[in-house]
Amino acid sequence: MRRVFAALAGVLALSACAGVAPAGVVPDVGAWVGPSEARLAGPLVLGGPLGFVISYGNVGRVPATGFAASESVKTFKHPGAYRSWYETFTPDKIEGVCDRVTASEGRGGAVVFPSGLDDYEYAVGMDEAPVTAAVLGGSEVLYIEGCFAYRSAGVERKTGYCYMLVPEEGVAPEKWAFAHCLRGNYVVGR
Repeated sequence: MRRVFAALAGVLALSACAGVAPAGVVPDVGAWVGPSEARLAGPLVLGGPLGFVISYGNVGRVPATGFAASESVKTFKHPGAYRSWYETFTPDKIEGVCDRVTASEGRGGAVVFPSGLDDYEYAVGMDEAPVTAAVLGGSEVLYIEGCFAYRSAGVERKTGYCYMLVPEEGVAPEKWAFAHCLRGNYVVGR
């Protein structure tokens, strides 16, 4: 995601220099907040709480106001060795977290100032996370679907994201890494 976000920022910057931009995008105005990575904030314990951190930044030119975040943690069946993630991570797995989060109006919410891709961190602790024996054994994959909502130039924007914790055979679960989901990564608003 860092490379994708960096590429997007580069395209927007070059577009601004050339005086052109993709349809509906004004590169020299506005905030652009998005995640760069997810990581565990502690060990995975059967039936225990789950802690994770989302690194993010605002690669736009102005502060994002009214920043609000929401997330949901679920699981899906691991497709098995040499099988496609598309077989089990079907479109119905994305519930649309951005549908239930809105940027704060007026003086409420946080401000995300222009920054690098990962200058901010959002830490989450969940007591009722689905850390099951199937997740720890690798037959189920835990994933986070989240959303950042914020205001830029009076317009609400939302960044939807999804990360899955990829099980690695022979590696302790607390050393597993998050990867971007095949679905659930998008931007709403101009």
